[in-house]
Amino acid sequence: MANGQLVAMSDDEQLELACWLIERHDHLRASTATRAAIVVSADAILFAGAVFLLDKYLSSVTQYHQFGRVVFTVGIGANLTLLALSVVLAANAIAFAWKKTRTTVNISNLPPLLFFHPSDTMKAFNDKEFGRFRQHFRAATKEQMVTYALGELLQITIAHNMRYRAFRWSIRLLFAATIPMSICILMLLFRNL
Repeated sequence: MANGQLVAMSDDEQLELACWLIERHDHLRASTATRAAIVVSADAILFAGAVFLLDKYLSSVTQYHQFGRVVFTVGIGANLTLLALSVVLAANAIAFAWKKTRTTVNISNLPPLLFFHPSDTMKAFNDKEFGRFRQHFRAATKEQMVTYALGELLQITIAHNMRYRAFRWSIRLLFAATIPMSICILMLLFRNL
């Protein structure tokens, strides 16, 4: 800011900032995938617990009244369903941690993002001729590079947001699965009451 006026960033500054933000999003995507893997592990532990509860229930099913059987069956069914949904959403955050296609994020008017997006670069240089690739890279203007970088930044920002929402829902479903599981545990503990 000079004399109270805003000064626009130069092309070099914009390109440097866009590249830094792209790198930052790579770290965010890796972090989200790691945390989603932890959710899958917790889902597996709860799933094993549900199987153990089901085994204990089936070995003593005759000790329950009809209402208790229905409540336990619904509880275990709800638990397993919530865990399955949690695994699907967490796996989505893991498996697609690096996926960022145009169809996934659905951005309109996005030009090919040469040099910043592998698929676009491969389509433009499918002959794998290094000389042509080098020539296009060296001929690209700063303005074009800023455009490519900003397009890539927008694409990965939207894709990360989609993955992060799936990750958050997987956590909510994991926590929700503990409620019917807790009811089933209490039923097994206090079946004689």
